This record gives sequence, C-alpha cells and structure tokens, in this order.
Amino acid sequence: MRHMRRIALVVSTAGLLLAGLGLAPAAVPAMAASGITIQTYSASAYQYTKYCDGSTCNLEEGTILDFEFIENGEVPVTIDWKTQDVTAHNGVDYTGPTSGSVSIPQNDCANCAFVEFAVVNTGTPGTKTFNFLVTGTSVPATTNNGTGTIYPGAQIPSDCSLAYVSSKSKSLTCTGRPSGQEWYFDLTCLGAPKFFGNATGNEVTGDGTSTATCVGGTADDTGYFET
Repeated sequence: MRHMRRIALVVSTAGLLLAGLGLAPAAVPAMAASGITIQTYSASAYQYTKYCDGSTCNLEEGTILDFEFIENGEVPVTIDWKTQDVTAHNGVDYTGPTSGSVSIPQNDCANCAFVEFAVVNTGTPGTKTFNFLVTGTSVPATTNNGTGTIYPGAQIPSDCSLAYVSSKSKSLTCTGRPSGQEWYFDLTCLGAPKFFGNATGNEVTGDGTSTATCVGGTADDTGYFET
C-alpha cells in the first residue's frame, strides 16, 4: 500500500522581499525533491495464451507485458524510460518502442502510468528477459528499474486443452500431469461489476477435467492453469 505524503510549501528569500513590499509572491510548485518516489513494477507474460472463440477453442494469441509506474507524491511528473535487451530482443521476442516517456498528472489514476509491450509467439523454449530502465524524471525523485520476463509457451500447459461448455462455462482437460499434482482451471469472467472476476473450477489430481462456470457474468473465453 502506498502512503501519500503532503509536500511542504517553501517560501524563498525573493518571496519574503515581495511580501515586505506588499506584493504577493508567485505560487511555488508543491514538490520536494527528497519526498518523491516513483516505483517501477516489473512485468511478466507467457509467449501466448490459449482461448476460445465461441465454441472453437485452443486458439492462440500473443500476450502483453504491462509495466506500471506509481508515484507517492501529489505533483505532476514525467518519467523517461528505455529498454535494454538481455536475452529477449525487441522486434523478435517482443515489440514496442525502445525508449519514451509517460506523464502522471496530479492525482490522476491514483498517481500511476503504464507502458505496454506486445509479446511475440516465437515458439522457442527458454525464459527470456529484458531490462526496463528509468532514465530521468521531470522532478527529482527516487526511482528503480524493472525487468520484463517472457516465459515459453502458454499459461495452459501443452498437454491441456480447452473445451466450450456454454457462454458462461469452459473446461480444461489435461492428459500428461504428474500423478500427485493438484490443479484447477481458473476462468476469467465478465459482466456487471459485482460479477467481474474469476471462476474456479473443481480441483483435479493428476489427469482429468476441471470445469469452471461464471456466476451472473459471461466468460471472456480465456483461462489459466493453477496449481
């Protein structure tokens, strides 16, 4: 949880002189260099996700790496960033600009900003990473860097397949699970706000089928394998 800190207004010597002349000093921006921190959150995603389009299931689509900035202060700030390839390469494993900037207006989005990159389904094995670096800020601030991590394959293992049950229900069947592994299908649901969330399927040990049904909402045709 972030702690909001109010910034003290500092009146300069020039401001005191103007006050002595009976003139109102200009407003001083409410920012204190030592009081601003910007937290950069790392991001991770699988190369692709399996989903259903109506009754046609096990289609594949790319995923998104979503980096988030959180500012603890109450002042507008612009954050400059760049990427640095390590084992993941821009244009091959993921796509997006190699540098840019984002702005957080005062009190906007609870003082947050986002940068997204599309993950490419290369079909190659092995986990790959790149660095997400903060290169500057419009106000002095304490910052940190993030890491983008791309996992091979999908969040649904290759021995598992989706099946359409209804517009509110999907199932996941696995045929190559370890005999003692406990798992279940976690289905994403849409609909009225109070029904937004996930539906948990029945728990399975080893091979079998887990079926999840959204209550009051509809399935968005994606789900995840959870252990």
